[in-house]
Amino acid sequence: MKIVMIGRGIIGSAVADLLSSEHEVIRASRSGGDIPLDALSVESIAAFYRKLGKFDAMIIAIGGGRIYVPFWELDPQDYLDAYLGRVMSQINLVRLGLPHISDGGAFILSSGLMSKAPLPGFTAISSSNGAIEKFVLGAAQDMPRGVRINCVSATNVKETFETYLPDVDLSNTTVQPVATVAAAYKIALFSSVSGQDFDTRDYGNDRG
Repeated sequence: MKIVMIGRGIIGSAVADLLSSEHEVIRASRSGGDIPLDALSVESIAAFYRKLGKFDAMIIAIGGGRIYVPFWELDPQDYLDAYLGRVMSQINLVRLGLPHISDGGAFILSSGLMSKAPLPGFTAISSSNGAIEKFVLGAAQDMPRGVRINCVSATNVKETFETYLPDVDLSNTTVQPVATVAAAYKIALFSSVSGQDFDTRDYGNDRG
């Protein structure tokens, strides 16, 4: 399969590494990759697809927006940035990618545990993740040619918080290593269902 991996963060890199031993994996992100891509730009997405050509599946693991502050400290632009970075970027990748994906292909988007069990200071992410889940549910009803769309709702990834947010208290929430989360993306990719939110808590009970 020709699989496109959007995002080169901790999760995106782990998923790409997991799949690359068995499939052709094309990596893309704003910070580099096989094909350049700014997922916040519709023009960049369109140019990306022109260069990419036909593909069989796409996994999107990107985020964005100011986090880890109380919701009243966020201004309207902060909420908009979170929505554009986490939601509209993924929606645009799907809608512009439809003409290029193979019959029976799959789009796998990224949501997150924060929509179901939010931590203090993550309101913008919580609301954006919920929007992604509902987009996937609705878009599945419209998908042509047997194309599937699902999302993965990742828990708090141990390596992400250790690297970027070491001061966040994770004692009362689920924490999983990135390898467990990457395995859930693979399950979602090869599942026959569409419109489903794959909660990584169903695929491991790791903590710390």
